[in-house]
Amino acid sequence: MTPEDQELALLGLIDRAAVRELVDRYAKVFDDRSFTALLPTLFVPDGEIRLPPGGHRGLAGMDDFHRDVMRPFGPTQHLFTNTLVDIEGDQATFQANTHVTHTVLKDDGTADDDDLFLAGGVLAGVTVRTTAGWRFQKVTLDVIWRQGDFGPPAP
Repeated sequence: MTPEDQELALLGLIDRAAVRELVDRYAKVFDDRSFTALLPTLFVPDGEIRLPPGGHRGLAGMDDFHRDVMRPFGPTQHLFTNTLVDIEGDQATFQANTHVTHTVLKDDGTADDDDLFLAGGVLAGVTVRTTAGWRFQKVTLDVIWRQGDFGPPAP
């Protein structure tokens, strides 16, 4: 392998690691509910998200969209694993398996540790390289299985 080939291979590894970290940070946003602070560091301004309750495009209102999706739940744990990344120039596609655990809120707004909503699925999408690093352009979550009832869907 030539030095140039080695450098290209190393840059590819660095880019794939950056996209994987972006996916991991997105999982964290759900659990610590840091939507307003962190979503602008994860998505491009016209980024698009598709989750089972619906979708949203653009940073304006994206925090409210995520907050509404998570409204029925107390503490959660989102695990995004086995992230595969394919890079072509300044764009990358990714796919990750998801396993999420949600405590369901009772009528009085407290979390019920005995009432859980579980789901598994595939998170996939497109990221782009920006001057600030890799950012999501489009993210879609397809749920494969679910267990439990979390009440009415988010508005």
